[in-house]
Amino acid sequence: MVTLGDSLEITQLATQCLPLELVLHILELLVLDLRDHEPQRARLLSSISRTVRTIILPLVYDIVAFRIRDRQRVPAGWDGRSYEHPSLSFLSWLLCNPLATPRQYIHQLVFVHTDTFYPVEIRPDASITSTAELWAIDNLIVMYPSDMRALRAAGIVARRVHWLATVSRDRPRGSIGKDVLAMADSLRDDDPRGRHCVRIWTKHADEANMLQEESKTAVASWENAFRYHELDHSMHGTAVPIAPVEERGVTIFIDLGAKDGFGELSSTLLSEIASIFELDPRCAHQIVLVYPQSTMDKIIYAAARKLREENMFLKAGQEQLWIARSSLDRHLMIQRPHVAVARAFQLGMDPWEKGQRVSEVSDD
Repeated sequence: MVTLGDSLEITQLATQCLPLELVLHILELLVLDLRDHEPQRARLLSSISRTVRTIILPLVYDIVAFRIRDRQRVPAGWDGRSYEHPSLSFLSWLLCNPLATPRQYIHQLVFVHTDTFYPVEIRPDASITSTAELWAIDNLIVMYPSDMRALRAAGIVARRVHWLATVSRDRPRGSIGKDVLAMADSLRDDDPRGRHCVRIWTKHADEANMLQEESKTAVASWENAFRYHELDHSMHGTAVPIAPVEERGVTIFIDLGAKDGFGELSSTLLSEIASIFELDPRCAHQIVLVYPQSTMDKIIYAAARKLREENMFLKAGQEQLWIARSSLDRHLMIQRPHVAVARAFQLGMDPWEKGQRVSEVSDD
């Protein structure tokens, strides 16, 4: 592991041998590599020099993720008050100090926590008298709708608010078909007029085979999942924006592609997909099979043919099947899905791009 001291020494040696512009470019690439997976190390690099700080701060603070796990009382925060967690003290400092350096670069805030926080913990007076006191950002990504309300009451407003709820890794594993339908039904109950998404990751074939041997049943295994929809930030409840008719319902994204550790489009997975349409004869759901961006055309074409040729799919069901390529950092999506979605927005990508209908994919 490279420490700050190591980075300083390496930088000093590099500046003696390389042009300054090249050294700065190397440091920039290092920060881009570290910022999502090891953000603290990325921020430490800004201590190298004022020139490096000018380059690095916009890169490390464009997205700020608050991980509020366990209460860790701070006896005296930035304003001398006691805080229940260091992250809340930092957030309060940002909110109450419009000229705070990091705040100049922040466009998205992400909240991942297992505890409740209140507006008064962030803004001491908990009162806002004018819009000038509001802190406006582009995107707010939260674990619970109550987060949006608490932050709004404290004075943080966002152009778009995204509710992303992860499904616990510890829960018993059933079939993909039954599990995603359970997730989808809970979303559709929230507001049938909204556009909702479920994303689930298949497991590598070797792991899936081990589980099958233990259970003696053919079950397509999955690694992780989350539910998503966009909240209506103008409301005080949990409403979601009314979506166009063609986008309503639940879109189920299934990530696969064995080369990077995900499962394959196996016959077992095909059966699971078929079960979704069998259990939901109204075809209220759309299913998108997501491959890595680098997937060769021949693999996409072969998958489309395989889906079209399977007799298990109803004709109506085939029109609800899509294939897409995604540029998302798939492993970041598994490890830190809230940050991965924020990064997609920052890069101008649509995490919910559906690609093409299976019926439209052809190598002719």
